Amino acid sequence: MSCIVTEAVKKEKRLLLILFAVALIIRLFFVITFKYAIPENDAGGYDQVALGILNGKGIFFKGLYSLFPPLYPIFLSIIYAIFGHSYHWALIIQVIISSLTCLVVYFIAKKLIKGRTWAFIAGLFSCFYLDMILITVPLLTECLFTFLFSLAALFLLKIEEAPKLSNKIIGGIILGLAVLTRPVVMLLPAFILVWLLLKYRGVKAVVSRFFVYFLFFCLTVAPWTMRNYIIHHAFVPVTIQSGMVFWGSHNPSANGGYFSVWTQKGFCASWAPTEVERDRQGFKEGLKFLKSQTFLQNAKLVFLKIWWFLFPLLPTAYYKYDLTFVLLLPFFVIGIWHTRKSNNLLLYIMANFLLTVMIFYGHPRLRAPASPFIIILGIAGLKYCYDRFKDKAFFSFVTSGWILFNLGIFISHAVFNFKFLH
Repeated sequence: MSCIVTEAVKKEKRLLLILFAVALIIRLFFVITFKYAIPENDAGGYDQVALGILNGKGIFFKGLYSLFPPLYPIFLSIIYAIFGHSYHWALIIQVIISSLTCLVVYFIAKKLIKGRTWAFIAGLFSCFYLDMILITVPLLTECLFTFLFSLAALFLLKIEEAPKLSNKIIGGIILGLAVLTRPVVMLLPAFILVWLLLKYRGVKAVVSRFFVYFLFFCLTVAPWTMRNYIIHHAFVPVTIQSGMVFWGSHNPSANGGYFSVWTQKGFCASWAPTEVERDRQGFKEGLKFLKSQTFLQNAKLVFLKIWWFLFPLLPTAYYKYDLTFVLLLPFFVIGIWHTRKSNNLLLYIMANFLLTVMIFYGHPRLRAPASPFIIILGIAGLKYCYDRFKDKAFFSFVTSGWILFNLGIFISHAVFNFKFLH
């Protein structure tokens, strides 16, 4: 028996090595061939803040103390401290992190799909998944956040399986670090609590799994929240930009996306002197716009947000057709439908992403951190279809046709550049 177990472990290690090698080679090739310019916009901001940390200025950007979450600039500053101010080394480290994320996809899929073969397919698909490749290039939070958040999800499943104290502590800390990288999952603990309540339906079982996890999540975020309180004399969990984003999402030019009205409206320090006041004013302006619209207009706005979230083109890749996402999309929907009654953790995670989109705005870039969960649910849907089809040859014919159809669109769009879609 021990020989069989040892052989199975060795086989799994070989599979993991293959996944990591494939992911690494693809990402390194992409980074090496991609002509990366000096970072601008958000990427330029993170770059400057990282340099500011090394120069003893702390996390401070253009007079703002809480515009950016802290972990990614700290992450960049560590790379710069070791290798110098090198974008290439920063991208190589992100390539390694993204390749490790593919392994996390494998382990989550192994727990949820219940099969090493299908878990390997999920992991292999993540190696080629465009969103997971593209996020390695810019100096943005997505790559690090996707890794930390998928790892946090894996530890939640470990807690469900074996509620050891170490799993709860590590899981809570990792989710806290993910929030300090990108606070879009700040509300996830509420979804986790609902997930546990529906799963165990007993207060004792829920508390034993949730309390320590949530405590260490809070303890991880708390130092930064305390720093913000000292500076702003207000409760600011991570960043002060929700109001800016809310207003940018709710104005006549947004249409379900984001349109910055701050410069258009002359939004400056003289109009609202502090970061906190500007943030609150942003919420007021956004709510004013929503109140000025009818119910049907607001319903259309929510629809457009979801539409842009699922949009099949990738603006970050010069409007390239998101082939891998579209290929998986029907199976992703089937996977959600198939697992809807199983109290699947991934459904709560996707609900968190969808709620964020509905509150703020939709954009394909916001879909990138959800990639591991889209892939796993998509492969779960593919397995469900495969198991239900008695005629495997016909199933192969249909899926091959779907792949060729989308490949044709991808090539045609690359050649003819369908600008009317942009």
